[in-house]
Amino acid sequence: MKLPKFYKLRHAVANLDVHFLAKKIAELENRLTREGQSWELAHTAVTEEGVFYINPESGMATRVVLYEADHRVHIPSGGKRRKAEVVEIDDDNLDNLNPYHLLRCNTLTKIEREERVTGYRIAQRLDGTFFYRYVRKGDGAPSPEDVLEEIESQRLAICPNCFFKVTSLLEGVGTLTRETFKLEQFFNVDFFRSWCRYGEFARTKGSLSGMYPKDWDEICRIRKEQVQYHCESCSEDFSEGNRAALLYVHPTDHYKNKVSFVKLQCLCKDCYAIQTGQKLKSGGIAI
Repeated sequence: MKLPKFYKLRHAVANLDVHFLAKKIAELENRLTREGQSWELAHTAVTEEGVFYINPESGMATRVVLYEADHRVHIPSGGKRRKAEVVEIDDDNLDNLNPYHLLRCNTLTKIEREERVTGYRIAQRLDGTFFYRYVRKGDGAPSPEDVLEEIESQRLAICPNCFFKVTSLLEGVGTLTRETFKLEQFFNVDFFRSWCRYGEFARTKGSLSGMYPKDWDEICRIRKEQVQYHCESCSEDFSEGNRAALLYVHPTDHYKNKVSFVKLQCLCKDCYAIQTGQKLKSGGIAI
């Protein structure tokens, strides 16, 4: 079968050396830590242990924050809105702006189900400030004339549902309140636990390669669809019939600036054994 050009490009990218991967990580990190990027369901796994963005080109997966960047406000005809930047989060203004989300909660489940992702962004911020904008209230996506103001450093608060759930993931969070919760608690303290909550934390090369998060099947589904159910090593097509079950996702970890990136590579059983020297059991987990 002749592979489409876009898949050949992805296949080439998957086999480039570590220096190329380091460059792709730097580009992705720069984009996510600045304005962020639009939330796309096809490339983002919202799990019980974190929100993971999977780059379709390189297969690099990393944990992100998800938030609604469009804050809809009512503006009288001919009226103007004065810049209303929130410098400190306190009880009076905690819920004035849209919160950010860290993992699967009731709000994100509903949005996913309705596929209502317009206006949402993913980002990788440690300081709690995000690229934000005010838009006129109305139906559908806002047009450029409907954007009243863009703010590069808007202070946001954690979603109350996410805060309640994250206390079961991270040590020490139970002593904090929503007002004092810092994103460093989630991003820098223990990424490893978000990837496998029952493992011991270890910041060493290869420490994530054999660990699997609770929603591993959903993460695998996204990566397999991104590569059109082809093996990224031998290029064999596994999209027909029940052959998709013979394609596995292999994770290898990379660290940069205390934030982990995990490379997800789709491999057939034979290519996996050649590359790793390991056999696979049901579900694509190494024995």
